Amino acid sequence: MEVFKIALLGIIQGLTEFLPVSSSGHILLAQKLLNLSVDTLTVTLVLHLGTLVAVIAVFFKDFLRLFRPPFTKLFLLILATIPAGVAGLLLGDEIETLFTGKFLGFAFLFTAVILFVSDRLMKKKFDGDVTAKHAVAMGFMQAAALVPGVSRSGSTIFGGLVAKGDKKQVTSFAFLMSIPVILGGCILKFGSGALLQADFLLLAVGFASSAISGILAIKLVLKLIGANNFLPFCIYLIVVAVVSFIIM
Repeated sequence: MEVFKIALLGIIQGLTEFLPVSSSGHILLAQKLLNLSVDTLTVTLVLHLGTLVAVIAVFFKDFLRLFRPPFTKLFLLILATIPAGVAGLLLGDEIETLFTGKFLGFAFLFTAVILFVSDRLMKKKFDGDVTAKHAVAMGFMQAAALVPGVSRSGSTIFGGLVAKGDKKQVTSFAFLMSIPVILGGCILKFGSGALLQADFLLLAVGFASSAISGILAIKLVLKLIGANNFLPFCIYLIVVAVVSFIIM
């Protein structure tokens, strides 16, 4: 039963980390609906490491280019990470404590709204690579996504599109932006004393399910971006918001 639970948690984490529906919000719902626990820092760490592997695997070439001169994309990535980094350090776990319960439903609705706007913006033609203007806009939206129920991928893509960025360039950059955020979270969990003391099989199952589902989620989002279609996620989030209002 424990293997099933951690596999399910891994799938939820992998899919919702990259699909524009909020991983933190879905983990909270999973805990409430299915009585699943992610209180163990070790388990949480392994699930996030799985999603980190997923994004590096899909964007491996782009990841390597970050470390090649003139390091422009790396600079933009650092710039885009600053708002969420500052917000995370200042507020920490207080964000999740504060924005739970009924507020979770409103956060899901907020994500549905920005995805609807993004769906409209994707149909417009914006050319060019990601610039500092796009990175800053996406960075502030990533900070907003610290609130459970607000999608990180959805909000950062929205920020880039509002700043008139090319949808494909913005989407690739949005996924690369997840690397320092996930890595930073993992380092903090290690620093807080999280040790790999749990059953190795459970950790391996959680890591694998998170990584595989994360890869599938990224590829699905890239496909939907190409088709200019975020509406299915908007409808889904409205349903999830109603469920949140009922059970939270």
